[in-house]
Order: sequence, then structure tokens, then C-alpha cells
Amino acid sequence: MRLRWMGDSYRLYLRDTAKINQQHNKALEKASAEVMALLTSNIDNLIVEEAPETDNSIGEYVEFD
Repeated sequence: MRLRWMGDSYRLYLRDTAKINQQHNKALEKASAEVMALLTSNIDNLIVEEAPETDNSIGEYVEFD
């Protein structure tokens, strides 16, 4: 019985990560829904028709005196 906790008091010192995760998701639920609604209402404005061509040229070498 040495070095044992009396009852369930040890639970106060442990982090219940599953419960914290659920609380976090619930807290962000409304804001996430609002962001998704905003994105879906503006989806046509977010789509890029054509990506611009990439310019990989480094230009001309100019020697300075």
C-alpha cells in the first residue's frame, strides 16, 4: 500500500486528453461552421482559373566595376 493514492484523487493530476479534445472541438464548433459557411458562399471567388506562368529566368549577368 506504500506510495498509492487514496481513492480516485490521482485523477485530478492526470490530463484526460480525450475529454479536453472534445471540449476544444465543442468550443470551436460555432466558429468553424461560420468559417465554412463564409468559404462556401464565396467559393466561386476562391477558384483560380489559370495559374500564372512561373518565371525561372535569372536575367542577364551584369558585371560591376
